[in-house]
Amino acid sequence: MTYNAIAFIAAALLVVLFLPGPLRRIVPLAPRLLVAALLLRIIGSTARYEVIFRLYEGRGDSVTYHSKGLEMARQLWDLDLSVLGLGHWFGGPQWWGTPFMDNLAGLTAALVGPSLRSHFLLFSLIALLGLFAILKASYRTLSVEATGRFALWALLWPSLWFWPSSVGKEAVTLLAIGLATLGYAGRGERIYWMWLAAGVALGFAVRPHVAVVLAFAAIIGHWLGRRIYAERWRVLEVLVLFVLFVFALRGMTAVFGDDTRFQLEDPSIAGFSEFVGYWNQQTVTGGSSIGAVPAGILGIPAALLNVWVRPFPWEVHNLTALVSAVEIIILWWLIWKNRIELKTALRHWRENRLIRFALPLLLLYTLMIGLTFGNLGIIARQRTPVFPFLLLLIVCVVRQGKGAVEAESA
Repeated sequence: MTYNAIAFIAAALLVVLFLPGPLRRIVPLAPRLLVAALLLRIIGSTARYEVIFRLYEGRGDSVTYHSKGLEMARQLWDLDLSVLGLGHWFGGPQWWGTPFMDNLAGLTAALVGPSLRSHFLLFSLIALLGLFAILKASYRTLSVEATGRFALWALLWPSLWFWPSSVGKEAVTLLAIGLATLGYAGRGERIYWMWLAAGVALGFAVRPHVAVVLAFAAIIGHWLGRRIYAERWRVLEVLVLFVLFVFALRGMTAVFGDDTRFQLEDPSIAGFSEFVGYWNQQTVTGGSSIGAVPAGILGIPAALLNVWVRPFPWEVHNLTALVSAVEIIILWWLIWKNRIELKTALRHWRENRLIRFALPLLLLYTLMIGLTFGNLGIIARQRTPVFPFLLLLIVCVVRQGKGAVEAESA
């Protein structure tokens, strides 16, 4: 048995034996559910490792991040702390995206050692922390029963324990969205600015457009809250959120404009349309290609269809596509089964603070990836960070809708 496997087994035992307690302090959930969630993360990281090395012969961003990270980790093991300086992280012409992930992988590799399997497991737990942040926000804004139902679906849903279970941007993006969600939910009607800012900043470091979507969703959610004109501090918070959005948008325009691969030189609507069209054309290759979506507003229905309806059963060509297709079928079965309650509940979506944030975020993020990517494999990975919000709407909002239906019929 190789060192890689031995290190992974040791890490898995530590996860199962010692993590349930700390996680329960974040969100009070049943111990069996927590253990099941952790076991699925172990299975997910193992499955991702096998898929990468058996189907793709070890080619992929995860392996590259790990290799680059080990170079930095070895410097840390030699007590060379220069790699922790701001110049190392932000001094280059491009510090965000892949360079940031290389540095982050260096910190995490320094913790787990050279075992790639263990590194996968650690990133799976990073994604789990992001999911727990969303659950914590649900716990603060919804009933305990609703949070329990949401946790059951979210912690066991296949995409959420498979796709973010490797050294990659999906896990970190899920953590960023989780932190921003927890910050926006706050306590009562107050935003926790530290967590919100941390989530937006981390999202910017990994994918700048994610930071823009998070800030804009927070603006929409806060502006549509009840009694906004009667409470001056809430108007002030909207203004602060708007400033955060402008900084994120200008920052995204700046960093994309500095990198010729992205070709975003014009921050106007036409410029963004060209930017989206460029990247859509770059991803219409490979066995999972579905072609480019139409340009402009005509592409919105196609984007929604590609993200939340496909792959169709006849488009399945490998195991991961089969799992994605089954997930989509189950998802729409849930929506159809609860269609009356869901319709009723969505009429009152502005009444809950978390839903006011979740619904705009879900729609904006969906359009962002649906209009940009023309490959179902990429879409399946990219939609993972917002899967919890779709489950939140189906499980928790439907529960609210059942209560409304029962009240109307009484």
